[in-house]
Amino acid sequence: MYVCMYVCLYVMQLNAKVDSFGLTEISKEELMQLSHTIHASHAKGVDDIDPTRALPSLPNIIQPLVEIINCSFKTGIYPLSP
Repeated sequence: MYVCMYVCLYVMQLNAKVDSFGLTEISKEELMQLSHTIHASHAKGVDDIDPTRALPSLPNIIQPLVEIINCSFKTGIYPLSP
C-alpha cells in the first residue's frame, strides 16, 4: 500500500534513534496530515492506485485504513503486494 509506505517513513522520523527501530500507532489526524505531503499526480504507485483518485477518498476510508496500519504495526504482519 502506497500510503502505508508514507506512514512507515513518517513514524520512523518521529521515532528516529540511532540504535533502535520502533513503530507506534498512528491516529486519523496524523494520517490526514501525512496525506497532504503526497504529491497528487496521475503517476500510480507500486499499489497501482492513482493518487488523484485515492486522496479525495481518504476521509471515507481513513478509519479502517488506520486500523489496518496499526494492526500491522502491532503484529508485524503486513499485506503482501499483488
